Amino acid sequence: MQRPGLTRLLNAAKAGRIDVLVAEGLDRLSRNLKDIAGIYETLDYQHVTIWTAHEGRISELCILV
Repeated sequence: MQRPGLTRLLNAAKAGRIDVLVAEGLDRLSRNLKDIAGIYETLDYQHVTIWTAHEGRISELCILV
């Protein structure tokens, strides 16, 4: 979670500067499931949709699996 790019991403989301996050897969955000859940929660709270090439649109169900 202490990566500069991820910190900038989350700050941009909190500032309302992004609506959609597109990534190759969830593992590009983090390989730690707890961190992915936290990232998802932060982005979801800011109404940022996550789309990945591998999983499609990410929902809370994708995070829990």
